Amino acid sequence: PRNAAVWLSSEIARTIEAAVERMKPSQLAHIPHLFWGAYAMLHTYLIDEYTCFVRVMDALLAKMAISESYTQQALLSIAPLELDGTPFHGITNMLLKGMAYSGTEAVARATLGAVSAWPLECVAILEPEADRALLGNIIGLTPHLTTYMGRDNTVHAAKMLSLACKRHSLPKLGDLYLDYEKYATSSEGMRRMLLEVASLVAERYFPKYELFAFSFLVQMMECSHSVHIKSILALMHALLEHVDLPSS
Repeated sequence: PRNAAVWLSSEIARTIEAAVERMKPSQLAHIPHLFWGAYAMLHTYLIDEYTCFVRVMDALLAKMAISESYTQQALLSIAPLELDGTPFHGITNMLLKGMAYSGTEAVARATLGAVSAWPLECVAILEPEADRALLGNIIGLTPHLTTYMGRDNTVHAAKMLSLACKRHSLPKLGDLYLDYEKYATSSEGMRRMLLEVASLVAERYFPKYELFAFSFLVQMMECSHSVHIKSILALMHALLEHVDLPSS
């Protein structure tokens, strides 16, 4: 039965998570299959199963020394070019899937925030399109920052985005997220920040990633928590100001 299979896979995920938390980084480097197995399970559309394996991924990212060359070599040695006929699109892409649904948003958001702070050498290994991965982090996390305005761990998330932007040679965008706490003191402040974010995002990523950005925002608006709808619409409106419709 389907429920029994989900229960079993979820129990396996919890067991792996507990084991990972007790292992040393050097030990985990010898079993990269755990990482890619967790990534493979993120393709599930079952909320309980997805949530469990995001937690496994989060535990692995916290314990594996991904910035070390021996870990990178181990991961690359069995990295998938595709999975079940689907090209490998990176870790961020699978976390964004969770961000788009209310039942998995919280757990996916926490891991996405950690991924955004990866050193560039790690991004290059685990994200085939590093630029698109950063854009995914930005559009995935910014509505949450806008909605909660300094609450619910948003200051930490903004600092992680600031670090990521600066590592990707986006110093102005990095400074904006670094100053998030100042903007978050009022609705007008957040409105001004959103306009500046949209301008800098469009300058860097449009028109190449326009379709990706708006498709994901629409999906978020349709499926995520209703509390974010106003923030998502505000971000979409700000971005549309920089779209040249005839050439898009």
